[in-house]
Amino acid sequence: MRADTRDTRVRHALQMANLVHHNRRALRRLLARYFEGERDFIVRHPVSRTWFERHPRVEQAKWLEGLMLRREVPGMGEVTLSLEQDALEALRLGTHVGSCLGLNGLCDYSAAAVVLDVNKRVLYARDTRGRVLARQLLAISDDDTLVPFKVYPESCPQPLQSVFLDYDLAFAETLGLPLSDGIEEPEVENVLSTHFWHDGAWELTPPAIRRGGEA
Repeated sequence: MRADTRDTRVRHALQMANLVHHNRRALRRLLARYFEGERDFIVRHPVSRTWFERHPRVEQAKWLEGLMLRREVPGMGEVTLSLEQDALEALRLGTHVGSCLGLNGLCDYSAAAVVLDVNKRVLYARDTRGRVLARQLLAISDDDTLVPFKVYPESCPQPLQSVFLDYDLAFAETLGLPLSDGIEEPEVENVLSTHFWHDGAWELTPPAIRRGGEA
């Protein structure tokens, strides 16, 4: 693959393509097309187009573009949440926060699945310098619900997690889809990927309510 290896994102992507076992062939094909300048390869792929045809409730432009949300977060200043549009940067969702989806992580193949499948998106929270503070994986389930996964890193402070929840609620409303809550593992299809680690939807109900107590 011809690529500018001076770019941190490129080096990370090439290392990922060399280290992953599952989804490796599809990821390498994606990267080859990416470095040739075909940045919309996944969206234009016939299998991806078929997925959208089978899910007419999901408006493609809204799902792919997402929203932009800016908030002042105590101790962090202004934070911006938006869906990542660059495949190489989305591939770093685990590496940025030190999770098992990171480079050479136990579930690194899931990072590949996120950039290969049109029903999966990466939501990053960045500070004013563009540094990633936290991230969340979002997906569309087989029954057309917006599935938010847990926010990482696990040390993400509650005020920032609350901003992620605000984004999820607003995005679900924009999409006109229900937000998944209470189902431990909503079915999420592998579109172009063959393997994806489903660690359960983010539990949105406060613990006190889940225990039958008062919020």
